[in-house]
Amino acid sequence: MKKYLTLHNAVKCCAVVLGLVAFFLMFAKQLYVELLGNRAYISFGDALFGSGNAKGAVLAFFGYLFVLIAVGALAVSVFAKFDDKIAKILPIAVACLFLIGALFILLEAAVYNGANEIKAAHLTAGPVFAGILAIISGCGVGATLVLKDKSLAK
Repeated sequence: MKKYLTLHNAVKCCAVVLGLVAFFLMFAKQLYVELLGNRAYISFGDALFGSGNAKGAVLAFFGYLFVLIAVGALAVSVFAKFDDKIAKILPIAVACLFLIGALFILLEAAVYNGANEIKAAHLTAGPVFAGILAIISGCGVGATLVLKDKSLAK
C-alpha cells in the first residue's frame, strides 16, 4: 500500500475530490434573473436543457460532463499502470478536460442569455464554485507534470 502513497497520487486524489464536488454542484440552482427588484432562480434542468420557451445552455451540461470524464480518468490513473507515453499524455488530457469544462460552466449565463428573450440571467454561486474547483483541479493535475514524484510514506 505504501507504493500508492506518493505526491502525485495525493495531488490526483485531491483533484478527484474537488472534481466530484464541482460535478455535483450541477444539481444546485444554476442561474438567477433579477427584474424590477425581484429575483427568480432557475433550476439546473431548465438552465441546462430548458423547458417551454426557455432554451437551455446545453454547453454547460457538456462542461459538467467533461469534469466527470476527467474525474473518472484521473481516478483510474491513480491505480492503473500505463506505459510511459500514455502516462505523460494522460495528465495533459485530464487537465485540459478540467479547464475546458470550467470554461463551459462559466459561459453558461452568456449562452442562456443569448438563447432567450430575457437578457438578465446571471450565474448563482453553484456554477461559479464549480468552475473555480474545476480550474484548481486542472491546475493541480497539470502541476504533476512538473513536480518531482516522491514517496510520502516513511
